[in-house]
Formats: sequence, C-alpha cells, structure tokens
Amino acid sequence: MSGWNKTVIHQVTASNPASLPVSTSVCTVISYYGPTDLQAQFERFSELPTLTGKGWVERTFMGYLRIRTGFEVIPVHELIPGLLGGSPLDVPETYDLVSPVKLISENCPPTRLLQGKHDFSGVVPQVIQLHKTLLQSGVISYLFELPGTEHGYDLYRPKWSPAAQSATFVTERFLGSFS
Repeated sequence: MSGWNKTVIHQVTASNPASLPVSTSVCTVISYYGPTDLQAQFERFSELPTLTGKGWVERTFMGYLRIRTGFEVIPVHELIPGLLGGSPLDVPETYDLVSPVKLISENCPPTRLLQGKHDFSGVVPQVIQLHKTLLQSGVISYLFELPGTEHGYDLYRPKWSPAAQSATFVTERFLGSFS
C-alpha cells in the first residue's frame, strides 16, 4: 500500500447521553455525489486501464485518477484498499460496514442525494440504486440529478456554478422542511 497507514473501521453503537436535552440520533442524510457501494467502487477503479503517462492527453487524464496526500501520489485503484485495510476479498465485512446501500432499513432517516449525471467516478448507478432501495424500504428519499455535471461540481467557483447554486438551493429547501 505504498506507506499508507491502514485504517480499521469499527461499528459504534451509542445511546443518547441523559445529560443532553436533545436527541443525538441522525435526523437526515445529505450526500453530494458520494459512493454508496464501496465494493462496486473498488471494482470500477480496478477496471481502469494502466496508464504510462506518455503524451499530454494521458498525463492529463492521469491527473484525474490520482489523489495527492502530502508529497505522495496515490493511484486511485489503491485509494479504497488503503482506507479500508485491503480489498473486498481481504475485508468484506468492512466494505459492507461502510457501504450505505448495504445498511438500509425502514429506520433510515430521510435522505437527499445530489448527483452529477456525468460523474466520471462511476457512482451514478450506485446512487440511483441507493435511492431505489431507500424508497422500496419506505424511507423518504429524493434524488436530484444535475445534467451535464461532473464529480465535484460544487468545488470549483461555487458562486458562479449553476450546478453548485442549484444543489445549495435544494439542500436548503430539504433542510428547511424539517424545521
């Protein structure tokens, strides 16, 4: 894993402390283009071609496929195993534990999913499946798809981005419906 610290994820069960006057349970979920099935995401990243970096087009594309942490450049296919302590074959229970689509029940909170329809990361089918599964379980779920929009649409110049402005608007409306 090229020097990564492996993170072990533990399930935490907590009750509301008696000293608090309000509940600490989750009231709603808002997900901006988040992966919902980490095993499917691992498989997607593993299918990406090995690139040599020859030529400017390939080098540019490689920039999308790497994440920089400090001075280390980590290929995207090593990202999820580096975070979860191995591949889905090594730690399947960890992949299930951090994959929202595997944790759905009728007790899930109302959920707002915001997703660019042209997301290069491959999460679009996952998000649609999560939305359908939530609805089938009787959970309130809203999917807001932004046409012609990529992953991270709200990160670059959000004041001028129509997609970011739209996402902020529907998020505020969603949160306002609970007050």
